Amino acid sequence: MAVLIDEDMFGTFVYKYRLQVTRDQDEARIKAGKDYFAEKRKEWIIAGKGKFGLIQFGAVELPWHAEFLPEQLTLTEGEALPDWVHAFPGGSYQFSHASLVTSNVRDIIESHRSENDAWKFFPVKILRKDGSEYGTYYAWWIDRVCDAVDEASEGVKLVSKPKDGNHLWTTQGEPTPDRLSLHKSQIEGLNAWTDFRISASKCVFVSDKLFSTLGSGDLQGFAAKSIWSEK
Repeated sequence: MAVLIDEDMFGTFVYKYRLQVTRDQDEARIKAGKDYFAEKRKEWIIAGKGKFGLIQFGAVELPWHAEFLPEQLTLTEGEALPDWVHAFPGGSYQFSHASLVTSNVRDIIESHRSENDAWKFFPVKILRKDGSEYGTYYAWWIDRVCDAVDEASEGVKLVSKPKDGNHLWTTQGEPTPDRLSLHKSQIEGLNAWTDFRISASKCVFVSDKLFSTLGSGDLQGFAAKSIWSEK
């Protein structure tokens, strides 16, 4: 099985903190990432690959670089952060999503890496409002992109468009594995990936083994948005 991870909206940290960019150089790094994304998309269109619609650009696995992410963020609201910070400035684009995690979470994730997985961790220094150092978190950037949703699943439906290759999926009803499924052949051997057709800028998929290990301790900040079987 696989789990689509989202922020824990019922946890003790929800709406209790805020991270912001407070340095011009970090704003410039985030802008460089946006420009890189836009340039790669432009190259893809010029190459004639965009004739069926820009959604398909989401299938392109773009290598990400440290210089596109902030080196430092400031905790401007709240006194503490969860182990998993689901969203942060510069961490999401149209077809990708990164979270900030502690070194403990990073080590757990790394212990599940397979030869088919592709991801990177980038250190980000966190400061308190008074300028003192809170600690270092790690931006988890997942390179692997899949198109694995089983359209025969009872719990999936199209988002506005017909199924024409330029379509997106969403879920309906109970987000359980008896109603949601993925094509196993598309995610074989993977422990983390994004699916460019469903919640790509907001959530990532992880294997049930990785999710189980993450959930076996007292780690906070994340939760299962939906659970998927594999066929």
